[in-house]
Amino acid sequence: MTNFAGQGSRGARGLPDQRRRNCSAIHSSLYGEIPLDFLALGECHPCPYLPDLTAREEYFFAGDFPSELYHDFMDHGFRRSGFVFYRPVCRDCRECRPIRVPVELFHATKAMRRVFRKNVDLEVTVSRPRFSEEKFRAYSAYLAFQHGRDHPDSTDGMEDSLYGSPARTVEFEYRLGERLVCASIADICSRSLSSVYVYFDPEFSSYSFALCGSLG
Repeated sequence: MTNFAGQGSRGARGLPDQRRRNCSAIHSSLYGEIPLDFLALGECHPCPYLPDLTAREEYFFAGDFPSELYHDFMDHGFRRSGFVFYRPVCRDCRECRPIRVPVELFHATKAMRRVFRKNVDLEVTVSRPRFSEEKFRAYSAYLAFQHGRDHPDSTDGMEDSLYGSPARTVEFEYRLGERLVCASIADICSRSLSSVYVYFDPEFSSYSFALCGSLG
């Protein structure tokens, strides 16, 4: 059962809920026509990617989300953070564009092959997402290194935004010996594998773990 909510508790970035006046619809081959009258419109906030610009999203909450339906929403630009599904609706910018790679047409570049050879000693395991203090430390260091942000004050925000999921989700753990050097969280749909978030230990930034986020 899929539960949609366009209002209630605060979501990603603490955006207050506001009803949209003009709503479109999504057509799903399995679920039919879905009017988007449940969407909420967040307030403008500083863009986390481009300086001197503002960003805005429309979004909704879902307690459970079938994989087939999630793919249909991704076709219309939606992504998720925890239990919040969102897509950008910035007034003057369209630079946020999800990257989709058709698997049957994919060919590794020379740069990708070099990265693969460099990471040949890593052990990669795939399992259900599991939060831990070890991952919190790596995530905190990553935020400071990659985004210049202060470390989170508690584990709650990380658990909610990264390890809370209404979809079918897996986690890739990359280890060098016993040490966690990177984690990649991805949603599994019937037609796609969608990257949710990748973070890594800054001491191993030369390993080019950003390529782990190219799933989708």
